[in-house]
Amino acid sequence: MTNPAPLKFLFGLMIVAAICGCDPRPRPSYRGLELIPVSGTVTLDGQPLVDAIITFTDTETRKLSYAKTDSSGYYELHFDKRAMGIMAGEKVVEMSMDRKILGFNSDAEADGEVTQEGVKPAKLPPDAIPACYNRKSQLRVNVSGDRNEYNFDLKSDCSTTSPS
Repeated sequence: MTNPAPLKFLFGLMIVAAICGCDPRPRPSYRGLELIPVSGTVTLDGQPLVDAIITFTDTETRKLSYAKTDSSGYYELHFDKRAMGIMAGEKVVEMSMDRKILGFNSDAEADGEVTQEGVKPAKLPPDAIPACYNRKSQLRVNVSGDRNEYNFDLKSDCSTTSPS
């Protein structure tokens, strides 16, 4: 006859692991990272840029922080899906109406948000943002922690070259 004690112990261990919510995937460690909170607003020809994806990509490491603008063009940068902010350094800033970032936005996501008035703001078509602010962006910022707000008043003629 087999001793049932080891099986009971193993079964009990499995129950405890399930209750504790043990996740075998490693969690990122943010220790040692000096994340700087960055936010601002984006307008295009004086109108809020609604539901746009804004990315700040490091010119050396290519690591990016990202955000989605709200109905007033406001954004707050995400380092990843768990942490907010960005690391210091020179960044290329890009705006897009259709960029997809794994874990942040997806095709299953709603097409926009409803404002307090209950009206969903009109979403611009994918090509509404000029290439000079999108895939060929010339916008550059140097994030250092001395400044946490970067507002962009974009112009269709590409005359905006830096944040305000």
